Amino acid sequence: MFIKTIEIKNLIVYTKSFTEEEIKIIKKKLKSYNIYFLIPDGEDTPYYIEKDDNVIFERLRDRILEYQNLLQNTINEAGIPSYQWVMISKDKEQIKYAIKQPIGTILISNSEFEYKDIGYLPDMKIDNVNQIEEKLTKNTGYFSEVCSTLISKDISYGNEGSFFHFNVDREGIVFRVAALGRYFKTTHDYFNCHQLSNRIRKSKFDFKSQLNLFASLFNPVIEIIHKQHPVNGVTRVPSRPNKVDRFKELVQIISEKNQIKDYSNILTCNINYPPHKELNSNQRFQNVKDVFSVNTSIDKDHIVIIDDVIVSGATLFEAAKALYLAGASKVTAVVLGVNQFPTAFTYSNTQCPVCEGQMILKFNSKDNSAFYGCENFSKNNCRHSESFLVGWHNILRRNSIDVNKEISEDSLFF
Repeated sequence: MFIKTIEIKNLIVYTKSFTEEEIKIIKKKLKSYNIYFLIPDGEDTPYYIEKDDNVIFERLRDRILEYQNLLQNTINEAGIPSYQWVMISKDKEQIKYAIKQPIGTILISNSEFEYKDIGYLPDMKIDNVNQIEEKLTKNTGYFSEVCSTLISKDISYGNEGSFFHFNVDREGIVFRVAALGRYFKTTHDYFNCHQLSNRIRKSKFDFKSQLNLFASLFNPVIEIIHKQHPVNGVTRVPSRPNKVDRFKELVQIISEKNQIKDYSNILTCNINYPPHKELNSNQRFQNVKDVFSVNTSIDKDHIVIIDDVIVSGATLFEAAKALYLAGASKVTAVVLGVNQFPTAFTYSNTQCPVCEGQMILKFNSKDNSAFYGCENFSKNNCRHSESFLVGWHNILRRNSIDVNKEISEDSLFF
């Protein structure tokens, strides 16, 4: 889903790798939008880009600086702030720069994401240009993000979305990961706009509050996997010894719903390894090396492991390795979110109009819907609140690149 846009009016199409026919389709199907064609650095304007088309040029002397200047100049010309723009590209490397800007992003590619790219996910990935029009007008995106964004009681932002696969390949062991969305850490600029990330965070100390919602996200995906390659059992990444097994009840619900075995008791963690929050990727893999074991034979079984977030993939890898060593024929991991690398600009939250505290994303304890409330509710009993849509859009407006807005070193950009 587009977490940085409100109403889409303008598009930037990065022309690299687009064919003449694809550009014609874009012009025809997206004629209700103002389209700007971004020409890659060093390339001439394609002959099928006409004289009356809006054309801008990329300069790679300093790509970061170029993007902030390019966007500001384009926004000034169009008179439309950044929360109404979407970048469309077929180039994964270009997308890595575009997602750092306060605009929406669509990657067009019929190939899978690679493990090295999962920290740089666009708002959407589609297979071809014929799908753009629909994706711009529907409330869709990554499945877990769309369906966990509750606007009010029992009403979600949308009821459909996509998930994606990638392989983890290490030490001769390969397993498949089905990822249902993105995850932004509490320190990430988009955390306070992103319900899924907040729900995952809340579940770490109050898991039952999200239990049914998370089950509703995992179940349909595991059902699809089961139809493609029959699943014998489901488990989770085990908690460390003496820690609460947050996912045990969730595994039970999934097991019963999909009529597959509950394997949560056969995969255990034997070592109370140190938290690896501050460790880099290689250190994380070393930190959890051989900490899991399987206490029974699972010869030729296809087993699904569920988890909330994949960061480095270290714990998932070790869990999958233990299952393979015990005889599993296939291991598939299903995760709610893939951790996203931080951007280099700083989003700021909106202020409470009553006491000037920050407005924070919160959840209603009765119906689990989301709203924005003042951070000073407990401190000085400030009860000001806003609906999720109002608060979310206020944040986007506050942090947008506006028309004629001056760029400073401590503003949105780098």
